[in-house]
Amino acid sequence: MRASVGLLLAAIWAWALPASAQEPGPEEAQRILESFAGDDILARRAGARSLLTVVGPDDLRACVLLAADPDVRVRRTLIEICRRPDLGSHEVDWRASILTDLAQSDPAQIVRTESLAALGVLGGVESTSALARLTRTLPAPDRTSAARALAVSRSGREAVAALVQAGLGSASPSERTASDVLAELLDAYGLGLVDRESRPLAWEFEPMVGALNHPDPEVGQAAVAALGRMVARLGEKGDGPRALHTMEALLRAGLDPVLVHYHRARLAFYPAGDPETAVAAARALAAQAEEVEGVGAVELPTGAARMEQAHEGVVRRGKAWLIRARYLEGLGQLALGDLDASEARLTEARTLANGLRADRWDQGGTELQELFADDLFHCALVEVALVIVQLERGISPSDADLLRGLWRAYRNQLGTQFLRAGLPVNRAMGTPQGAWDSLLDSELSPYRLLFARREMPGLGIEEALDLQARLGRALATLTPDEQPGFEPLPGLDREASAIVADPFPRPWLMAILERQLDQIEDEQYRLQGVMARGGGAGWEVQESNLEYLENLARQRQGVLTQQALLLSDPDALRRELRLPATQALWLARDLREEGHAAQGRILALRARDDLDRVGISNAWYFVGVERLVRTDLVIGSCYTDEDEPLLAEEALLGAVERLDGVLSRLESRGVSPGALAPFQALQSNALVSLAVNANVRLGQPDRALEYYERAYALRQDEFMHVLLACYRARSGQSVEARRVLRRVRPGPRTWYNMACTYALLGESTSALDMLEHELKENHASEASRNRQRAWATEDPDLASLREDPRFQALTRKTDR
Repeated sequence: MRASVGLLLAAIWAWALPASAQEPGPEEAQRILESFAGDDILARRAGARSLLTVVGPDDLRACVLLAADPDVRVRRTLIEICRRPDLGSHEVDWRASILTDLAQSDPAQIVRTESLAALGVLGGVESTSALARLTRTLPAPDRTSAARALAVSRSGREAVAALVQAGLGSASPSERTASDVLAELLDAYGLGLVDRESRPLAWEFEPMVGALNHPDPEVGQAAVAALGRMVARLGEKGDGPRALHTMEALLRAGLDPVLVHYHRARLAFYPAGDPETAVAAARALAAQAEEVEGVGAVELPTGAARMEQAHEGVVRRGKAWLIRARYLEGLGQLALGDLDASEARLTEARTLANGLRADRWDQGGTELQELFADDLFHCALVEVALVIVQLERGISPSDADLLRGLWRAYRNQLGTQFLRAGLPVNRAMGTPQGAWDSLLDSELSPYRLLFARREMPGLGIEEALDLQARLGRALATLTPDEQPGFEPLPGLDREASAIVADPFPRPWLMAILERQLDQIEDEQYRLQGVMARGGGAGWEVQESNLEYLENLARQRQGVLTQQALLLSDPDALRRELRLPATQALWLARDLREEGHAAQGRILALRARDDLDRVGISNAWYFVGVERLVRTDLVIGSCYTDEDEPLLAEEALLGAVERLDGVLSRLESRGVSPGALAPFQALQSNALVSLAVNANVRLGQPDRALEYYERAYALRQDEFMHVLLACYRARSGQSVEARRVLRRVRPGPRTWYNMACTYALLGESTSALDMLEHELKENHASEASRNRQRAWATEDPDLASLREDPRFQALTRKTDR
């Protein structure tokens, strides 16, 4: 285990284990505090780190002397002490006061920022009121940090609402919330509206709509993003009536009817929605879009060139929305089982999209190129949807016309990526991309709307799984190196073979490399200028810029290497530039969820073999390892479901070992904690899966605890907290388990483990309530519910419920 993880693990052991196992204890904390002021800087740093692990509630106030220490690291350790989750409500007001003082007066920016973040984690009345006050009294950028902390605080919802409503509704400029604060809070405000139990009123959505037209572009952009996340959360919750009510409320609050009908059509595909509603909303969207397009008949004043350009943009906007409307109606008809109507609407969408593409707005400036990239993207989406209709009609995936449709989709998506790679707003310079993932993981993708394990009148879940498999094989036939897991179709006729011969031509390779190289060099020049002029910037900013500059240099060298490879081995270069897709992994997970663990495992094993065969390129090493790790996780989970715990453990340990290598490589480069975090979270997931396998399948709770402790050292979030409560309850620490549970919000990610915890605590009613939520609201199909029912009946944490009639009724399997 690496040293950094070991130090953090030592801290966790101090409070995750029973009190009798905590060594050193309070006496050690008192000894450190007594000698602290007279120590040198290195001794004080070491003492502060020791206090982090050993100080108890009785000695907390004595730690105040760390707040005045001249060393930044010591003061930052005090912040960590104040936010320690095991302290619960002990001295919470005092801790909030210390953090508030640091946030207001500490000379170091990083200390102020971390103090504000800790106030958000701390929660409670004192912390929330302090953060709300500091958003008004602190200068920028500290007030922005205060807003960011308030947005994530569990107790900050009312304060967030007050600040947002004041920011947009107050008549007095002095009472209005600052724009940068408002931009930080809009996301939390929108999510708060859709997450609360009672349905919001229309006026409560008015700030969200008003922010879209705010004079500060930062607020407007934040409002667009917040609205998107709010709509996405509605889809995740799977409450169809609530989603429709929210869209109607947004319409009454003044949101553009085009946006309302668009989101209504999309949300109707999500759980508890229905395709008929999608079709109706898509038709309403088309009517609105046609009205916009109809403006073309209005004459503009002669010579008003600017007005003509604006008018052309309005007309184009109407056509773009009409494409989306026809596309969504086509998918809705497919879900209803009317393939003729589906193909007619999708063909109409393709004609409209090709018409926009023919305008060649890519010859204009940046804004027009962005619009043209959108046109190509819509062309690609529609082609994939038409291929799915053909597959549903029974056409073979090896059919030449079908492959030609996928070829057009691939070329259009390559064009989208080519354009966006050269736009100034793009940040993924010099990096390889994957055509299929970026297309099929978008919000309009058929995968999201049709293949999300939902029963529909004309497309059942099992039928959708079969469609995914046949589409995957067709994609692999066209671009085999980009589709690990799916076997290309053999025996193509001459016409089909010609189509798949060269989907990614050599001139495109050269053009992409040249554009990436130009953009990297432009960014290097810009950043060098920023650093040369940044005399007043803090060391944290300069360090971040230097790390980014070093990364750009590596990217530039990578592109130069790729240019040389183009001359010697174009096929190898294609593999360098194209990321492997994850459609096989999506299907493997869906198969497992629907009770087909063996099929899912076979597909995931084939995907892993394909990735190993092709090899992980240095150009996408970290992404490649991440794909392999996720594949290992699916394989391990499938083995667990198949009651093969030793094979499951082998696969999951393989994922942990791969991530050990990645983390060591990143740490050797001295990257920031933010760069490590995604891989640490993934490793935590692998360790949690190992803990579950050890507890339920191997029947080894001590081994499970060991895996869990390692996972908790890497990640502490709500999911991990409920697992901590479960392990505390399992070890007989009922008081501690209940204390941790009070900090956990019941929801889709926590219901099942809360059921386990309550069962271990002997609270059968609460346990069964949580289990009922899990089975009723967290599974889209009966097959998925049956899989979870079988798991629950074997879970030792739920053993005390097995004779309960309600448990037996909840876990009784039903026909699919």
